[in-house]
Amino acid sequence: MRRSTKQRLAFIGFVGILGLVGLYMSQTPSQGNTQIPGDYHNMGDVPSDAVKQISRRIPNKIVKPAPPPPPPPSPIVDIEKPAYVEQTKEPKDYRDPICPAFVDKIRAEMKEKEAKLPTTSVIFCFCNEPRVSLLHSIHSVIDRSPRELLHEIVLVDDGSSSPFITDGPLEEYVAKLPIPVHIVRQGGRTGLMKARVAGARKATGDTLTFLDSHIDCSRDWLEPLMYRIWQNESNVVMPIIDGLSRKFEYSPGGVELVGFNTRLVDHGIGLQKIHEFPGRTAADPQASPAMAGGLFSVHRNYFFHVGAFDEQMEHWGGENIEIGFRVWQCGGSIELIPCSRVAHVFGGMGGGCGWPGAPPSTKNKWRAILVWMDEYADVMRQFLPQPASIGDLTDMKNLRKNLNCKSFQWFLDNVYPECWINVIKNPVHQGLLLNQATGLCLNPRSHQVEQCREESEAKQHGHWIYVSTRDELVLSDADTCLEAPTWQEADLALYGCHGKKGNQEWIYQDNKMMKHGHFTLLHVIPTQQISEFALGSACLGVTGQNKVLQGLIIFFLHVFSIIDIQAMVVPCREDDPKQVWHFLGKLSQREQVLAKYQAAG
Repeated sequence: MRRSTKQRLAFIGFVGILGLVGLYMSQTPSQGNTQIPGDYHNMGDVPSDAVKQISRRIPNKIVKPAPPPPPPPSPIVDIEKPAYVEQTKEPKDYRDPICPAFVDKIRAEMKEKEAKLPTTSVIFCFCNEPRVSLLHSIHSVIDRSPRELLHEIVLVDDGSSSPFITDGPLEEYVAKLPIPVHIVRQGGRTGLMKARVAGARKATGDTLTFLDSHIDCSRDWLEPLMYRIWQNESNVVMPIIDGLSRKFEYSPGGVELVGFNTRLVDHGIGLQKIHEFPGRTAADPQASPAMAGGLFSVHRNYFFHVGAFDEQMEHWGGENIEIGFRVWQCGGSIELIPCSRVAHVFGGMGGGCGWPGAPPSTKNKWRAILVWMDEYADVMRQFLPQPASIGDLTDMKNLRKNLNCKSFQWFLDNVYPECWINVIKNPVHQGLLLNQATGLCLNPRSHQVEQCREESEAKQHGHWIYVSTRDELVLSDADTCLEAPTWQEADLALYGCHGKKGNQEWIYQDNKMMKHGHFTLLHVIPTQQISEFALGSACLGVTGQNKVLQGLIIFFLHVFSIIDIQAMVVPCREDDPKQVWHFLGKLSQREQVLAKYQAAG
């Protein structure tokens, strides 16, 4: 096809402009080698275990906090003593060094006061749990629990079809154990909440300890839990949950303190400032807004006083957040006991029974939202669609009224002040992040600046940014934070917000510069670059362009989309407009904001 003279001239002009830009770029020193390398997630006060539980990174994609996928199932083998003894040998002790002395102190206090810790009934709920993991879990509890505290074990069969569980071998096996073991048959699939309540009704110990049926208890795991309940019967307590492979290989790190995200899914958090105090030790209880759900202890009387589980919830999902709201708002507390550790096979052993129909977790979550979150249900509707039917809430609302429970606002103020809800409701700053030099806005997901968007579109695509009171740049999904690069010449990154500063600390200064937080650059910067980065003097900027070519580059971005302007961390320079950022609330104010700053300069 022949081109017209006008088309040929336009093409030649376009190529000429590209040549000019290329010539200029080749003569402009690159700042790509000034980015901050090295991963300093764990620097300062960021504990390595806490980081493990927060999130993982895939380029330009956020993966919600979750344990790594389990390895393929190991072959199921018959395990009988004495061979079984070797397989349940005590795992390595990963507790803090202060913990053995803490347990000794508990024992000494009980002896001095002639008191006794409460007993516990350990409850396992399962459906078709493989024999190998069920027996491993049972023996782990028996072998590592003081006999005087382990009152009994209750096994709740929630509709299994496995011959070992249903046809008599399980009864024959547990009858020979040194601890009383009771088996409760649900007669079909009833779901986790009904199964746990059935087990609790069968139990007769002072406390109830709910465990999943694929776990491994660590040394002295039980006494710290019982001690905290002995101190106050309204304390609901949980151990640190470590990882366990399907071959029962114990590995530290997994789940500790627990919050929830915009879809009411549990995720790891750090210890909040409101719960810190001078002299805190690694043995002290730590308040947690919610729990992972599978492993915890509670006084039996308090469990039923506060309403047990919502038995109209189905299968599983959401109950761990709901009971967190209920316990806290109705006068109790949920606490992590750091000197208690139990490992768990995340993802299970590959057995199970499934659930008929669609997963009901969203229904369960909305039961919790409408009973406990008051006016904040409107916030949740932005992130989690409400099902057409969630069942009758009358009993749960009456329970809340009869227990004279507090408001959800009280929960946010006193239990979870660092919750993402407070970030988006009361941000320090919010809006699009507008760069002064380019007149473009930051796209955190592509790590580039591009055309600014209207507020609704920006929030939909994750371009709207909130500044939290912890100096985080939080995306509009409220779960994701902007991070500095983790190795030389790496890009900015996105991670689940963890509240531990490190890579995620950004200080928005009065001069409109976005300064990265305090860190030890000597650990991550090559020697030849240290002089450029004074301690704590790294700022958010964009790749270098001068004012003459700025219009041409924006022209290409808008029309041809062939030149990208990258956001990056660079040495702070106060006279550089490429490091100046404005929070733009309305797109219509863009020109006014840029002109106002230029005039002031």
